[in-house]
Amino acid sequence: MKCKKIKDYLFEYTEGLLDDKTKKEVKEHLGVCKNCQAEYKAIQEYKTGMSRLKEVEAPSNFLNKVHTRIQQDSLMKRIYKKIFVPFKLKFPLELAGVAAAVLFFIWLSPSLHKKNKSMEIVFKLKGTGERAE
Repeated sequence: MKCKKIKDYLFEYTEGLLDDKTKKEVKEHLGVCKNCQAEYKAIQEYKTGMSRLKEVEAPSNFLNKVHTRIQQDSLMKRIYKKIFVPFKLKFPLELAGVAAAVLFFIWLSPSLHKKNKSMEIVFKLKGTGERAE
């Protein structure tokens, strides 16, 4: 078996949840592969550390707070959908963005055009040796 497949099985291997054939293949691979051995060791250390933690009791109103928070989030999603998801509102917002970009370029183009003309005059005058007045 390849390392990727072995790493997929490591948690089940540490819990003893694999069938005998797969368990044997994982064990054999761990005997020869240093990377997978390191991963297996890290999982074992993690499990050991987690088992040492004391169990903590959640506050009595914990679930109510979670449910309230979920409902608040779903309210925000509903408001967002009402504003931005319907096509009739979404299209005008996109259209306004395109219109703003077009107006910006129209506003910008005369000043670019003037600068290009003045640059043409300077280059023409430099080529002829005349002075601009």
